Amino acid sequence: MAGVTTHVLDTTTTITVIIEYGSLTSVTDLQLYNGSNRCMVGAECLGFGVATLTAVQTYQLTRLLRGRRGTEYAVATHGTNENFVVLDAGVRDISMVLGDRNVSRFYKPV
Repeated sequence: MAGVTTHVLDTTTTITVIIEYGSLTSVTDLQLYNGSNRCMVGAECLGFGVATLTAVQTYQLTRLLRGRRGTEYAVATHGTNENFVVLDAGVRDISMVLGDRNVSRFYKPV
């Protein structure tokens, strides 16, 4: 994964994930570029276009948009048994002015 560029669709990498519950679905490239199927794998935020069920609760993810939301540094840092978290509509951006950046804040999920 070290040679992956984060500016184009990655059609060569395959990520296998095992989920505890629910299901994953595939989306069109347009939906993918508009933010659908965003997830975290380890420290990397990425999007997946195709989710193929290969066994019970096991999926292969392909057509990836890598290094989203400032996680480009994490593209080449993956190993086995990393956490996989789907980021759904409940995750929101928090807008801020330049002076608010790099300031610690505490948030409470509701």
